[in-house]
Amino acid sequence: MAPGAFTKTIQENRDRMRVLFHHGKDPSIGMKPLGPITRLEADDEGVHYEVPLLDTSYNHDIEEMLVAGVLGSSFRFEALKEDRKRRPGRSAHNPKGLDERTVLEVRMPEFGPTPFPAYASATAGMRSISDSFVQEERMETRVVSERLYERATEFVSETAWLMQPAMLAVVMAIIAERREGYRPTQEEIDERIGVRSEPTDAPLAPVRVIDVLGPIIPKATMMGNLSGATSVEQLQTEFRAALAEPSVKSILFNFDSPGGSAR
Repeated sequence: MAPGAFTKTIQENRDRMRVLFHHGKDPSIGMKPLGPITRLEADDEGVHYEVPLLDTSYNHDIEEMLVAGVLGSSFRFEALKEDRKRRPGRSAHNPKGLDERTVLEVRMPEFGPTPFPAYASATAGMRSISDSFVQEERMETRVVSERLYERATEFVSETAWLMQPAMLAVVMAIIAERREGYRPTQEEIDERIGVRSEPTDAPLAPVRVIDVLGPIIPKATMMGNLSGATSVEQLQTEFRAALAEPSVKSILFNFDSPGGSAR
């Protein structure tokens, strides 16, 4: 089979092709289609296809065989164009010099799993449809995470800082490590950015303690998750809540911060 032999038939005849078991010759299943074709493409290795099986009794039997790995694949075709060479001579791929037939173009009306594939490499298998969902979800998560780290890196590099340079370098290093897959614990982050104060677990009326730990950054939800920063907006929310609480008589800010954004 020459590369490209299936290209035209896939482009022109795909809607008329049928997926059958053992070329429709099985005495119990016959010519019943197994399912719709959702993927059909050819490359230099051969033809690849995906078919979601219909919820039928005969497909349930085929499912067991596919899971057990006892089926291969086969296709029925008509050669429309071919090249024949009589006595081509000996070569590395034809050491006996047998007659050669190269199929250049075919018409393929049907294909599918069979107990007797023409080639050992023509295989058929089965996987759960949830596998695709998991793969897509992982890919989507990976893309979102990549964008998140890109935004965090851009934010750090483009923002004017009033922070100790060494501490800014530590924040950048933490973001870079997380982008490469390392996930430091909150304790590790606190130790690296020099946070020694313990966050207050609960307000102590009449004194409300508001913790300001780590770098101080506007809209730091993203940066806080990545590097332990404190959000200015979160501080404002906690401060206003304390002001609105009748039992609170004093507000104490517990600072342990190397600085933050100049904005």
